Amino acid sequence: LYKKGDNWYVKTDKMEYGPYNKKQIVFGNSIVYDGKHCVFLYKKGDNRYVKTDKAEYGPYDGYIGNIKIAENGDCYYEVSSQQYCNGKKLENSGRKECNMDVNGHSFYFSYDYDYVVIDGQRFGKAFPFEYRYDKDKNAFVWYCLEGRDLTIYEYALD
Repeated sequence: LYKKGDNWYVKTDKMEYGPYNKKQIVFGNSIVYDGKHCVFLYKKGDNRYVKTDKAEYGPYDGYIGNIKIAENGDCYYEVSSQQYCNGKKLENSGRKECNMDVNGHSFYFSYDYDYVVIDGQRFGKAFPFEYRYDKDKNAFVWYCLEGRDLTIYEYALD
């Protein structure tokens, strides 16, 4: 990946692609570039790998998709419906939906929507990749990636 003038180009050992003039380039679901950080996927034998400008993660035997780069350079992606951040599995992320009831309050989300529902009201702008009930704070807490921003929500119940 390189910049020439105001445009970006992707060069492999066999071909060159471009020009692209966007800050974030998504190339064939295997290269993502946001102007600062780059992530690309590759396959070696039967295994798949994620390589960033910081590190390499893998091997994985499932399809890798939904690649996002947070503003701090952290790389989020999915392997067979399980979400990862920089090579680490995210707790609770394999679930496509959740319906949690605590002390008469409900917390619900579905992978089909870009928000959570608490006591019938919508909150947030993205599907949570991690969530929990914090007993000490008596609050629902969830994490999501909204664009390039890692967003942490905390909703107090009383």
